[in-house]
Amino acid sequence: MNKILYLACFYMTAFIPEYLKADEVKEKIIWADIEYAPFYITKGENKGKGASQMHREAIIKSMPNYIHEIKKLPTTRLFKSLENGEDICFVDMNYTDNRAKTMAYGLATSIHSRHVVVALKENLKNFMNKNGKISLKSLERNPPLSTAISKGRSFDSHIDPFINSGKVKVKHLNLNNTSSSGLQMVSGKRVDFVFEYPEAVNYILRDKEKEIDQLIFIPLSDRKKKNYQMSYLVCSNTQWGQSRVIAINEAIKKVKNTDRYIKAIESWMPNSMLKEFRVDYKKYFVPNNLNAKENAAFQ
Repeated sequence: MNKILYLACFYMTAFIPEYLKADEVKEKIIWADIEYAPFYITKGENKGKGASQMHREAIIKSMPNYIHEIKKLPTTRLFKSLENGEDICFVDMNYTDNRAKTMAYGLATSIHSRHVVVALKENLKNFMNKNGKISLKSLERNPPLSTAISKGRSFDSHIDPFINSGKVKVKHLNLNNTSSSGLQMVSGKRVDFVFEYPEAVNYILRDKEKEIDQLIFIPLSDRKKKNYQMSYLVCSNTQWGQSRVIAINEAIKKVKNTDRYIKAIESWMPNSMLKEFRVDYKKYFVPNNLNAKENAAFQ
């Protein structure tokens, strides 16, 4: 009887197609997709062509031994999923010590130009110092100037303390608001300025809306650290997430120096910044295999 059962099981499994057998043993990676152009674009003619989405696609293609699922989430839900230890990974997350308590950080997945100050052209002179440049110090006014940021958003170790200092009046937006919301508030004269990535400003200015076209973006002149910052792979800080980070880190190393990966970022960058960006990319990003906390110390 046992022999008959053995033979039955053998013949049942012997004729199962190989691709079905492989799928049964493949592990899954669940990726979050949000709306945050031009890094994540989930609607319109550029849907799926966000810089971070194209980075994720390159990583996925280099990991054929995993099943990949992409899950569309509001930004607030992404943070809650990571904090609650749900099975989720995400490409291009800024590092903060607070986030590192609930997220498993991997290698850097991208390098960005530092945030710029975005204001109406007509108001630009009001924000400049005596040397005709803009710094955080020159943004200190009495009464305070106003800005808008999404709740929970972090910029970097230079801007965050200024935002929290009380030296500027902050209007908080829902975290699900996109970059265009802040720019529209500036163009509508509801706030004086916002901080934003040059890539995001460039993406929105391409729309050529008249009121948006009156905006200008200027780098901060008082930075003591490098002109770029990195963003990272994150997964939930669980056994599932930590194992995915280890595997995805290896994929990042394989793809980050390919033309396709580099052009994903360049496609949304202002032309005036491309030359400097390419130098920084090759010099600082490609050879960088430090963890997020180590990178944050000297960025």
